[in-house]
Amino acid sequence: MAAVATFSPDGLWLSTSVCEGATCPLATSVGVRWGRWADGAEPAEAQAGHAAALVDLRRQLGPHVTERVCLAGAGYGAARPRPQELASTAALACVFLQGTALLSVRTREGFTSLLCEAGDWVLLPAGVPHVFDAGEAPDASFLRLSAGGRGWFPENTGMALPCALPVMDTFVEQLLHALGEDIEDSEA
Repeated sequence: MAAVATFSPDGLWLSTSVCEGATCPLATSVGVRWGRWADGAEPAEAQAGHAAALVDLRRQLGPHVTERVCLAGAGYGAARPRPQELASTAALACVFLQGTALLSVRTREGFTSLLCEAGDWVLLPAGVPHVFDAGEAPDASFLRLSAGGRGWFPENTGMALPCALPVMDTFVEQLLHALGEDIEDSEA
């Protein structure tokens, strides 16, 4: 299950929905494809590329480079830099093996943010401006499949992000509040 939210160009929260099926219409409407590969599949199976979703993603990307990315750390505290908006000249897929991450995409209407968890995959077309954030104390692992033979070489778009657009930890806190869940209860 992925949570998706839309934001104004100023970063103000507009709407929230949950993707529970095989697709996420709101993500698709901004050019991003989302799905689940897991639901019973082992991470080792996903890494080997035998899960049906990975076979389909590999087919869509054509020739590509696969990298395993592990993000772990104690966090930056107050000195944590704000994630930067990037764009890649090649299509990009991320297959989440562990943890959570927030993917925010700039749209004509503002921003669409997708909270992904282990078992989710996302496919970004080439050139889509996006922000990837694994939180202040990241503990995430994913496969990054980059179309072409060079690997992932994004460029910073140079576009400023609105201060009100939440980073991952704030997004999760606001999402739980919007869904009426007590944050302390969700961490237990």
